Amino acid sequence: MKYAVLYTSETGNTKTLAEEIFITLPEGEKTIIDIGKTTDIPPADMYFIGFGVRNQTYPLKIFDVLEKIENAEIVVFATCGLPPTEKYKEEIKKGLLAWINESCEFSELFVCQGKTSYQQQLKFRMSYPERSEELDKIFEEGENHPDDNDLEALGNFIEKIIL
Repeated sequence: MKYAVLYTSETGNTKTLAEEIFITLPEGEKTIIDIGKTTDIPPADMYFIGFGVRNQTYPLKIFDVLEKIENAEIVVFATCGLPPTEKYKEEIKKGLLAWINESCEFSELFVCQGKTSYQQQLKFRMSYPERSEELDKIFEEGENHPDDNDLEALGNFIEKIIL
């Protein structure tokens, strides 16, 4: 089986997950590509596609990539500044399904919290001034993510998929 790990990462959170996925995949035909630096999509049987979510929006490059992939299984991994709830994960999934080629099978979604850029923190604080203390705690906690527990959960997630 050929694997391709494709990701874009602004703060390094998603890159950390992409590297962990690459290490976890079996030896053999596998590749890892930062799609922020190239638009080349290698042929593969299974694609792991990763990005950071900002206010329920995705980088436009992700849609370009999803539209190019045909006849493959797609697994998505993402990071976000706030702790992801099941409802939020479903919203992410729903937003992606329309962009996945009909010839592909959407397999799974993994989401974990990541560090939030200073600019993004300011936007949240301006949008929700009444939640200032709560946001401070969330952003402080996010500085430690993805953490060892996130990476272990991701490893288990990947092993379950490829078995």
